[in-house]
Amino acid sequence: MVNMKMALGMAAALAMAAPAAAAEYDGVVAHILAKPGKRDALIDAMRPLVAMKGCIDLVIAKDSQNEDGIWLTEIWASKQLHEEAAKGEVFTKALVNMRPLMVSIDQNYKTVPVFGTRLK
Repeated sequence: MVNMKMALGMAAALAMAAPAAAAEYDGVVAHILAKPGKRDALIDAMRPLVAMKGCIDLVIAKDSQNEDGIWLTEIWASKQLHEEAAKGEVFTKALVNMRPLMVSIDQNYKTVPVFGTRLK
């Protein structure tokens, strides 16, 4: 038989731990517009971004409803690592190649990832 007091204590501990673990992650979902006909070139220019330290997952997806649109999804191990990467060499070098191919980042949402395939 399960000790009810112990089970309740464990449930309370898990409930308290879960929000703290989830809050450590940082995320972004952005919609980027490429110059007309330059989407594939922009995607190629974004490939080096996968090497950014602290990035758990980075997904580049073609927008199925806009031939110039790209969806970017990033999950970071922490807000600090995300901020450091945004100032780092990998990002700044990639941005030099990306800027001439971009019209805008027309949507940029900050997120707090909670769980996922690559998250603990």
